[in-house]
Amino acid sequence: MEKMFREYHKFTEEEFGHLWKNCLFIFDTNTLLNMYRYSRDTVDAYIKVLEELRSKNQLWIPYQVGYEFYENRIEVIFEYEKSYDEILSIIGRTQNEIQQRYKNHPFLDLNNIGADISKGLSGVITNIKQKKDNHPRWMEKDEVLEKLNKIFEGNIGSNFDE
Repeated sequence: MEKMFREYHKFTEEEFGHLWKNCLFIFDTNTLLNMYRYSRDTVDAYIKVLEELRSKNQLWIPYQVGYEFYENRIEVIFEYEKSYDEILSIIGRTQNEIQQRYKNHPFLDLNNIGADISKGLSGVITNIKQKKDNHPRWMEKDEVLEKLNKIFEGNIGSNFDE
């Protein structure tokens, strides 16, 4: 029974070594799309791992993963590009809501509170705008795509025929 259900039993160090040396790492679409979601340091580390796996011929993706990556890549890129403006909009709406909702509060001076909020958030707003200006322009030059294309070249399954 142990041989039939081997996955339920502890592997020896030798068996683990054999598995790691001979296994094939197969990635799904989100693991590739996450390259646009991770910090640049994380992406650099991830790329190094992928390059090492490629050098050992232990890397592969199904055709469908590549297809879904290309189909969803632009949406993921735009999702993060627009997030800066969405955050700024939320901040602005919240400030306005406080002013409107509590403008007649008998014990709060909303003019002073509004000024304090604006003063307190000005650095945050400036920081978000700077981050937006420095956000990668992947639609102009996409180093993530270039690296993934190089890494997975020759390591993609074929498309199923009709």
